[in-house]
Amino acid sequence: AGRPVISQRMENMENRPLARNAFEDGKEILLYQTEEELAEHLSRVLGDPDFARAITINARKRIESEHTTEGYVGELLKWIENG
Repeated sequence: AGRPVISQRMENMENRPLARNAFEDGKEILLYQTEEELAEHLSRVLGDPDFARAITINARKRIESEHTTEGYVGELLKWIENG
């Protein structure tokens, strides 16, 4: 079935495009910086099962379409070709 992911936002995320673009915050993952944001995410996920399910489904779709061996190899080849 799966569960929504709530994760702490990484430092310098704006300088790390692969990490920044891996999942869309608020649609496929829930990111937080403060304890208050974490509490808000937990409260929403626990109080709104439809929202939690949507986050989970959206993340699974992203994983199945983009986070594959073929996708990673393709990105690596683009990086090699373009420098």
